[in-house]
Amino acid sequence: GKVTIGGSVLSPNTGDVIYKSVGAILQEAKNQKIKVWIGLRHKAAWNNSNWPTVVAGYKSVAEESLVVAQALVDSKLLNPETFAGWYISTEIDNYDKDFEKTIADGNAMLKSLSGGLDAIARNAGLIPAGSPRVPVAISAFYRSAAGNMDEPRYLKLLERTLSASGITHLFFQDSAG
Repeated sequence: GKVTIGGSVLSPNTGDVIYKSVGAILQEAKNQKIKVWIGLRHKAAWNNSNWPTVVAGYKSVAEESLVVAQALVDSKLLNPETFAGWYISTEIDNYDKDFEKTIADGNAMLKSLSGGLDAIARNAGLIPAGSPRVPVAISAFYRSAAGNMDEPRYLKLLERTLSASGITHLFFQDSAG
């Protein structure tokens, strides 16, 4: 599972792709005839940060997530019977910082990720031929707090960030954790 991106050779972390975590779940999904969304790289630094900060350095998020996706494909654990789509682990919160830059960076990150994930899934035969795009999901949540956007501003951020990004599903959370 090594992937070359922009001249750098990246590898997934030990434990990103092991049978006990992913394989057992996918085997049970196959037995139950259900499809599973495949989550990608998760890092505490991304989870403990806010969306504007995460997307400001989006190249590492995209590269590391694509490396994990490719490693999962290379592991031969994924198959069309159980593959529902990719789930990007970073979450879109409503922290209010550099509104226009956050939209531009977020959209660029999601386009890069969804395009790369689409190519990986197509090359692996995970989606039916002729499908318009591989399903790609991300989560978002709204929290009312000082320094956060109000609802109308946050909806504008979501609309503009997700527009033409390749994201096909938005999983909205309650922000309770």
